[in-house]
Amino acid sequence: MLRPLPRSCRIAQAADMSGGQRNSLQVPVAPGDTTPLPNAPGTVSRMSDDASSSSFPMASSTKAGTTEIDMKIRGLMAKQGKETFRFLRWCKGNPLSETGKRQQMIKLMFMTLVPVLALTIITVLSMVKVQQSNAMRTKIRDMIRFSMETGTVIHFLQRERDMTALHLTSQGAETRLFLRERYPATDTALDKLSMWPEKSSDGNSLSQFGSVKDFQKFLRKHRMELNSVKTKPYDEILFYTKMIRSFIDIVYNYIQESKDGDQWREMVAYQLLIISKEDMGVERTLGGVFFAQGQFDTFTDYLWYQEKHTVGVGNFAASKRFSELVGMVFEEEQNKASSNFSVSIDQMRQQISRNNASWVSLEMSTWWFDNMTVFIDIMFQVQLRLAERILTNLERSLTSDNKQIAIGIGLFCLSLIIAPFCIFSIRGIIQDVQNYAFNLSNQTKRLSQERHRTEAILYQLLPKSIADQLKRGSQVEPEAYEESSIFFSDIVGFTKISSACVPVQVVNMLNRLYLCFDSRIELYDVYKVETIGDAYMVSSGVPKRNGQRHAPELATMALDLIHHVTHLEIPHLPGQRMTLRAGMHSGPCVAGVVGIKMPRYCLFGSTVNTASRMEQTGEAGKLHMSEQSRNYLINDTKYKIQPRGKVEIAPGRVECTYWLTEKEGLILSFKCWPKCIEDPTEFLAELAEANKNQTIHLMGGHLADDPVQQEENGTNV
Repeated sequence: MLRPLPRSCRIAQAADMSGGQRNSLQVPVAPGDTTPLPNAPGTVSRMSDDASSSSFPMASSTKAGTTEIDMKIRGLMAKQGKETFRFLRWCKGNPLSETGKRQQMIKLMFMTLVPVLALTIITVLSMVKVQQSNAMRTKIRDMIRFSMETGTVIHFLQRERDMTALHLTSQGAETRLFLRERYPATDTALDKLSMWPEKSSDGNSLSQFGSVKDFQKFLRKHRMELNSVKTKPYDEILFYTKMIRSFIDIVYNYIQESKDGDQWREMVAYQLLIISKEDMGVERTLGGVFFAQGQFDTFTDYLWYQEKHTVGVGNFAASKRFSELVGMVFEEEQNKASSNFSVSIDQMRQQISRNNASWVSLEMSTWWFDNMTVFIDIMFQVQLRLAERILTNLERSLTSDNKQIAIGIGLFCLSLIIAPFCIFSIRGIIQDVQNYAFNLSNQTKRLSQERHRTEAILYQLLPKSIADQLKRGSQVEPEAYEESSIFFSDIVGFTKISSACVPVQVVNMLNRLYLCFDSRIELYDVYKVETIGDAYMVSSGVPKRNGQRHAPELATMALDLIHHVTHLEIPHLPGQRMTLRAGMHSGPCVAGVVGIKMPRYCLFGSTVNTASRMEQTGEAGKLHMSEQSRNYLINDTKYKIQPRGKVEIAPGRVECTYWLTEKEGLILSFKCWPKCIEDPTEFLAELAEANKNQTIHLMGGHLADDPVQQEENGTNV
């Protein structure tokens, strides 16, 4: 009599392979057992053979997960380091270790301090350069001011020299009065000198006077002796010219010391203007003597005049080329003059060049003197304007230098203030980045661990190939299998046993049973489809095709389970053992993933239905199989098969069925018993550890001897 089971919801009834979807039943486990099962939290189910290497060593993978990201990061850095230059590899490091964090901190602090130090050094050097430039311009300014004072002294000494020569030529009371009026202006100009040349070995005649007062005493003494001593005009001209030349040498030396400044063109023009003015002053004196006497005393005096005239005019023209201000100011002052003195000067120069005056008179000498004085006074104004321009430019440059110095000091102070702020800010940012990287690493580690757990559970629920397709978002299409074997089993008297115990005891009993089954089927090329109550469904050849080995693998597994279940005691019924009823059938089927929520890998077709009927019509402790399954085993003499006869496996369908009683040598190959019964979890861990060291290929429960055949069979445990 057939015992009805609630399998109609999960077995395809249609013979055309279009059967319905099977329902899944959650199987609880004993309290305190934390081993995961696919159907419910706290239960364990067999993983697919493809996932065995990643799903079984859960404890070892969890321990290794704490350093997995570190190793990956180090490996990635080492790989990138080989592709970069040595100095770029120096900039890299592992921010997850304490040593790496310190090294990165030191490197980043160093890279932060270098620009700050560079900015500080550049600022200091710029300040030093500006300070040197400022000191040079200050020196030039002082020199120009002294040269202006000296130029004024030279100007009044030139006038005094000219009036002295004119007086000695005419010996008149009027010229003596004019001469005395020139003395106070010269003394005032000397009193305004801010410094006096020190004694030196350069041959300067002024260095013999200790101070300006000593020079004034010497000059007054010479003036007083002018009338008492018979002196010639040319001697006085030489006397004053020597003193004026000494002052000009002082100005020349000061200008030479400052020739590297940015005002050198104006200063050269200023120097040439002073020399030109002195030469024209001598020309004025000699010309006055010429008109007072009618001719020069000697031809040497005539050549002297021509030299001063030519050199003076040449230097004046040169000063115009060095500074456009000379010509501009000269034209302005010339236009302001009341008379056209330049025409008169040119005419009188022509007379002097002939060295033969048509008349001799003091009036002509005075006329020449006055016109040349206007000309020299204009040159003196040009000299003053040029000096003022130089001073103005220098003052402007000094003001700019002072601003640059102030800005440099401000930048230096700012860099000193900003540097610690930048350092602490960079340090804080680095610490935040390192903490973020460390937290991210920890989160990544936990995520990786959770991913491994999720994948392990997913590989328990679905075949690895199917699960990988779902993870990639691919659509899993149903797949037809021409050759496969399906196994069903249940516990004999399970309803009676369950009625005699509480639900918790049922859970403990099923948990112990399925732990044993899950540990045993790992040794075979089979796939656990699902469990429904006490029913256990296994397939071979699906989802991984294995040729015609599906029936031997499944038959050997069935004998293994039937044998091991006899060693399992019912937990709440000491001394009473379980008995298994099993059935199998071989044939084609269709497999696919159905459902959106909790998708299940289901088998469809008449093969599934027939395998279920074989189990229902079987007997305790025996494997009931169809003729199709028997045909796969008949050529193997190790299997002991007994015919049962014709059995009605479905209404109106009678077929010959067979008992598979044993396999020769199978019991002796159960090396793991009783460990797989007493502690299946430890057995699974040892099995996974063994799989790391070598690959075990099984054929019907025995190790294969032919490596080529092993590779073709692909039975990997």
